[in-house]
Amino acid sequence: MSTVDELISEGLEHHRSGRLAAAQQAYVQAAKADPDNTEALNLLGILAHQSGKHDHAEILLRRAIAGGPQIAKYHGNLGTVLDALGRADEALQSYSTAQELDPNDPGFLYNAATVLVSLGRAEEAVPLFQKAIELRSDHIEARVNLASTLSMLARDEEAEAEARRAVELSPDTTETHYGLAQVLLAQRKHLAAAESFDSSLRCNPDNFPATAGLLNARLATCDWRDYDALVERVRSEITKSNQQVSALSAFGALSLPLSHEELAKVATTRAKRLLASAEGRSPQSVVGAPRTPSKVRVGFLSSDFRDHPVGHLASALFTVHRSGRIETYVYSTGENDQSIYRQRVEEGADRFVDLREEKHLSVGEAAARIAADGIDILVDLGGLVLGARPDILALRPASLLVSWLGFAGTTGGLHDYALVGPDLVTPKSRSSFKEALVTLPYGWMIPDDSMKPAETEFLRSDAGLPDQAVVLCCFNGAHKIEPETFALWMRILERTSNTVLWLRLADDAFSNLQAAATQAGMDEQRLINAPRINDKTAHLTRHACADLFLDTLIFNAHSTAFDTLRAGVPLITSPGETFQSRVTAAILRAAGLEDLIADNSSAYEELAVELCANPTMLAEFKSRLSAGLARPAFQTIPFVRSLEYAFSEMWRQHAAGMRPTDFEVPEFE
Repeated sequence: MSTVDELISEGLEHHRSGRLAAAQQAYVQAAKADPDNTEALNLLGILAHQSGKHDHAEILLRRAIAGGPQIAKYHGNLGTVLDALGRADEALQSYSTAQELDPNDPGFLYNAATVLVSLGRAEEAVPLFQKAIELRSDHIEARVNLASTLSMLARDEEAEAEARRAVELSPDTTETHYGLAQVLLAQRKHLAAAESFDSSLRCNPDNFPATAGLLNARLATCDWRDYDALVERVRSEITKSNQQVSALSAFGALSLPLSHEELAKVATTRAKRLLASAEGRSPQSVVGAPRTPSKVRVGFLSSDFRDHPVGHLASALFTVHRSGRIETYVYSTGENDQSIYRQRVEEGADRFVDLREEKHLSVGEAAARIAADGIDILVDLGGLVLGARPDILALRPASLLVSWLGFAGTTGGLHDYALVGPDLVTPKSRSSFKEALVTLPYGWMIPDDSMKPAETEFLRSDAGLPDQAVVLCCFNGAHKIEPETFALWMRILERTSNTVLWLRLADDAFSNLQAAATQAGMDEQRLINAPRINDKTAHLTRHACADLFLDTLIFNAHSTAFDTLRAGVPLITSPGETFQSRVTAAILRAAGLEDLIADNSSAYEELAVELCANPTMLAEFKSRLSAGLARPAFQTIPFVRSLEYAFSEMWRQHAAGMRPTDFEVPEFE
């Protein structure tokens, strides 16, 4: 063995053992002894890449390729470096060259597929993952990523089959169980997902993403086993500012007993990763040509222009928007469900762009498409919820970025502005928001005054409700119902004998709540479950069978609160310090029903008990509610005028060279 070979061998031994400084010294000595040694250059390039010196790594690897152009691994390593530099198209070309030189190496196919997924080109990635698996059937990473990609494409049966095959091949690996859990979660198979997250943690108790996933999956089924311990684990990671916190869904975190500071840390961690990923991308690919607009061109980005709470609310805007100052563009990244809500948006917007239909879902293409339209203000209706596209926002395809409606809190620095309503952000919590706050006069959520209960009567017997009981209800999602709120409800039921609690949950969540009620000494028959009704007017009609709505404490009703009041049902809430815990109280104030806002959970309990015992008092609230719905806060046109004013003022300040700053929008009739 020559001296150069010995030095390279020595360097590899150090490299594999993590002694990077010693490895570099050996590689450098080898390169000095033989400046044309391509393997020394290749290994130095790998080491530079691992040290974060991607530019230097590229230089070294290109020198290695110049001396050994037919060596596949050099091209593959260059592809990895180019991907790290944000030059995805060049990375794909390098992987393609490597694969041509060595068609039997699955690694090049796998790496190319992961780049395609990151670009939003999931359909192109699938055959590459599959080919990699054909070449090496035990390529677990390829199977896990193939399952994830198929899930992304809503090819659920194939995704689950691949994920289960990965678990069969590697049952003691935390990643395989975690991958299966994610696939199951996307299908809303929360019970099975929780079991897989649990299996992942048994393989590696330190797998924080699995901890976060387990907590969210269990919340979705009202399974509160180890709830306190799991929450404390999450809080510990947040306190340490661990980057793993980004694995915790920022939307899922809204259901946890976290402070506004802790929620802001979760959002900021996620935002930093998105912005760091965007840094390497070519800015000219997403910046539109400058123009002097006669109208402010406002774009709205969402995956939820469909039968979804955001779609229900947002569609009202496009039904009445007819401003001479605002031009509306809509960018949809979600499915077209052919619903009336989708139709209202398509027909009402000045221009509707289906990015999915145009196959512009990759982050760069989507951002470039938006920028090419010359959008002045891009309104993000998703924020950090599952299915949203904050990666597009991170590339700044418009001059101003605004967060509204889909995410109740700060997005950690992705947006210039956040639209809020009165009293949603307290002076204490203001510091948690990096966005400038624009306070709309009537509230945060747009009312749809065209949405009313159906004229047909819905009897209590039709819903399986007792005619003579006081019907307490909560139609919030299962993830919003946590132990403290449920314990409060059980105390109310215990103190009011002629009451039932009416919920609308999946069977597994309802069964768990029945079990929790029994454990609390309550007859489970006092809990009644309502089947889902897809027609919203029919749902509002059924909703009117309730006497009183009981809000959840940590994450309020939000759009469901609007539905409840439209159905003529009063509701009780108790606001906290966080944005998502204050929305219902703001809606009640707007309706003139401040006396249904309790200062704390004890006051909430007393008020509920009093109303259950006093039908005259309850009837008075229903009468006042009817008058409250006539206020401007519940009318679509005044809200839309205030929204258009907000956009115009944002643009005026921007055109004047001002930085985004807080301001309040005046009322409109």
